[in-house]
Amino acid sequence: MTTPLAQSYQRYKNLIPLGVFTVLCITTLITRFSGTREADGTYSHIILSWKHYGAFAAVLLNYGIFFRFRPQFKKTFIATLLLGLFGIINFTATDSLWTLKMGDTTVFILQPASFYVALLTLALNYKTIRARQAKSEPPAENLQSNEKHYREDLEKFKSKYAPYSNEDLEKIIADRRFTAAALEAAEQILSERKTT
Repeated sequence: MTTPLAQSYQRYKNLIPLGVFTVLCITTLITRFSGTREADGTYSHIILSWKHYGAFAAVLLNYGIFFRFRPQFKKTFIATLLLGLFGIINFTATDSLWTLKMGDTTVFILQPASFYVALLTLALNYKTIRARQAKSEPPAENLQSNEKHYREDLEKFKSKYAPYSNEDLEKIIADRRFTAAALEAAEQILSERKTT
């Protein structure tokens, strides 16, 4: 049995990365209106760009989606992470980017703040991701059971098709509407007849 605190955590844990983005946006606004920045030995106020406004809008949109259209939150938050990760929107006062260059070609550009928030999001959702992967992977006993049923079907079709002529068996093989076991049985009978 889960406690109410654990239930609340599970319900609202995805607000933690969004909260980090919110703190970064608030810090950017505070820096804009109170702080100065040194650039080439001179001090000036930070000017907000369309990247900053895009980040502010994305944060507000994600809060609205989370509380009004919860099933869509994952999609919008992933889109926000990707936009931030590739530097299309900017949550911080400075537009710092990590770049990897190979010769004259830039291979990729990543924004550090968004990268760390993406890691935080993955860490918070690790158990959920692993549980989904475990559900999608068939258990070993199911594979063994399926193989057993396949072998049984194969033997059933081999005994059923044993009196069939070679032409009838070739028609079965050519007609791909039959099950895999039926096709395999017809092919095995034909190959056994050709070898003897």
